[in-house]
Amino acid sequence: MRPIEMGVLNIITKREGLFTPIMIAQLLEVSKPMVTNHITVLEKKGYILRQSCANDKRSFYVIPADKAISLVKEVEKNLNNHLKN
Repeated sequence: MRPIEMGVLNIITKREGLFTPIMIAQLLEVSKPMVTNHITVLEKKGYILRQSCANDKRSFYVIPADKAISLVKEVEKNLNNHLKN
C-alpha cells in the first residue's frame, strides 16, 4: 500500500466527521486529482465506500470499510510493538 493511500485511510478512520476528496487533499497537501486516483484504487481493493453528499450530488464522502478499519488498527499495533522493542 502506498503512503498516500495509508494517509487517506488514517484520515477517514481516525478523525471525526465525513470527508470529501477535496478535504482529504487539503489535509494531505496534495492535489485533488491525486487523491481521487488513490480513492479509486482503495475502492477497488475494498477499503473504502463512497457515500453521496445530500446537498451536492456531484460530490461524495469517503467512508472506511471494515477492511480499512482493521488495517489501520493492525498497522498502529505493529508500529507500537516495534517502538516498544
